Amino acid sequence: SHRVDPMVALKSHQADAFLKAPDKAMIAALFHGPDAGLVSERAQKLADVLAARDKPPGEILRIGDAELETDPDRLLVEVQTRPMFGGGKIVRTQAGRRVTAQLLKPLIEENRLDAFLIVEAGSMKPDEGLRGLFEKAAKTVAIACYADESIDLDRLAGEVLAAHRLQISAEAKTLLLARLGADRILSRMEVEKLALYAHGRGRIEEADVEAIVGDASEL
Repeated sequence: SHRVDPMVALKSHQADAFLKAPDKAMIAALFHGPDAGLVSERAQKLADVLAARDKPPGEILRIGDAELETDPDRLLVEVQTRPMFGGGKIVRTQAGRRVTAQLLKPLIEENRLDAFLIVEAGSMKPDEGLRGLFEKAAKTVAIACYADESIDLDRLAGEVLAAHRLQISAEAKTLLLARLGADRILSRMEVEKLALYAHGRGRIEEADVEAIVGDASEL
């Protein structure tokens, strides 16, 4: 598996390697950053990889704010109970008023997690408690999610166009990447729209991008 230090903070571009083969010693992960689409996408990918690793496959459970409003102890109960029928448990939740560093610190530091915990969060300063907890505690990882890195956008566009069996000229690609913004979901929608427009033509030219893709980087 992809070996990491017992306590670790990963940059956005290191995330893909980690997600392909997460370290088996890890017990919890925090995904944070301004791009909610990428945070969610990576959290889902990790949950799927962890579930597939178990025999029988692990159980993925999402616990949202609404559930915690009506049942504040639900998260604590779920991360401290093992599934009845073998396989692991992966619990996904979001940082917020009820999911805080104060709540999670004893669970992580005293090794009281019986499920793998995945927490999703927005932009966090380096000194914020939750980020500090996941970066410094043993067996946890904090992964930054910034999708406006050109390599991520390039990969995203390549994946979508390959699925539609479309080539793209160098000039068209440069223009396309310049027009895609930091939001991964919006960017994917723009590339899908372009692919549908060029369907059956085999190759996308600059004029196609000009005609179809709005300047998402301004939104």
